[in-house]
Amino acid sequence: MSTATDTLDFLIIGAGPAGLSAADAAAREGLSYLVIEKGTIANTIRQYPVGRTMFSTPNELEMREGSLQPIREKPTREELLSHYIHFVLDHDLHITTGEEVIDVAGNYEDGFTVRTRCRSFDGKQNENNYHARSILFAIGAMEYPRHLDVPGEDLPKVYHRFVDPYPYVRKEVMVVGGGNSAAEAALFLSEEGARTTMAIWREDWENRDPKAGAMKHWVRSPLEKEIAEGRLRVILYKQIDEVTYDSVRLTTDEGESKTIPNDVVFVLVGSDADLTLLKKLGVKTELGKLTEVPVYDTETCETNVRGIYVAAPCASRAYRDKRRVALEFLLNKESLYGSIDCRRYCWLRSHVHPELSRVRDSICGHRTYSGFSAGSVSRFEQMDRDQLCDHFHHRNYRRSNLCGNR
Repeated sequence: MSTATDTLDFLIIGAGPAGLSAADAAAREGLSYLVIEKGTIANTIRQYPVGRTMFSTPNELEMREGSLQPIREKPTREELLSHYIHFVLDHDLHITTGEEVIDVAGNYEDGFTVRTRCRSFDGKQNENNYHARSILFAIGAMEYPRHLDVPGEDLPKVYHRFVDPYPYVRKEVMVVGGGNSAAEAALFLSEEGARTTMAIWREDWENRDPKAGAMKHWVRSPLEKEIAEGRLRVILYKQIDEVTYDSVRLTTDEGESKTIPNDVVFVLVGSDADLTLLKKLGVKTELGKLTEVPVYDTETCETNVRGIYVAAPCASRAYRDKRRVALEFLLNKESLYGSIDCRRYCWLRSHVHPELSRVRDSICGHRTYSGFSAGSVSRFEQMDRDQLCDHFHHRNYRRSNLCGNR
């Protein structure tokens, strides 16, 4: 076992877009940091279907304004992966991959110890210890695919992840799920020659409200075309009753029992984050819309455990822009700067005025962002370093943390 002797300002668990953005912001502010990723850079995106077009536009995904320039309106999986990987290489971000965090212990006052496990080139398993003042869990919410918990779901023909449609040409395929991933998988399969049935709840099929999780119109439109041309069948179901070697038995939303001939099943009903380490640290959780989520401060992303933060996807927040995660973590985390005086802290805010302006203009509009309105951000841009310090000092933004020393 090896142990790092230096204590990091903060450690980031997860090298997805949120983790990379936080690392980039830390590097620009001269903080000591490390990103630990058990898979690869942007590992969740790497597991998307081959050739998949992203749902978001470049300005919602890019690491720098104008840096992601896809061939079409929206980037593909491959274009986005390349963008993130080259960003890491070009900026020499401190990231270790293939290293799994297996334990986190400690507290804010004494510091946290992070224990990891990785496999060396000779096949030996090694463990490492890292020390950090604060930790950001940017682990996403894709660790555990949700199951139907029905008989036969453990058969080898049942998958909880869709990669590509080509092994299933002229096969009887069922896709279970009502989100964009399920709809997109059904579309790809149907277009590429699989005899596809999509089993979806009526409320999901009839949902047209994007704010309520409706499937994207650019997925629904070609999906409905496949249905109209007879290549895709949609069944509005109440529950899946059983999966067998050659069929799926289900109950429709009208109460009718149906047995559908079947060669392969894709159960794409969402996934959950691994909250094991957070709960071990004492982080409180609550029941979200579909699953358990950590409780956190909506302004700072800090949990009830001081020094432990969660990025938006892990917290299952509706608004998941990676730039907001990085800015909130580095600019609203007074406790992270416990050893930095008030004037230095306020200078950090003034140093990123261009970024605040860009976030205000491209993301926030007139909504409140990280506790600041668009107007207040403009007012901050006009302040010099001392004025900023006085402003935050008199506004009492956690004054004891802001000005205290560790």
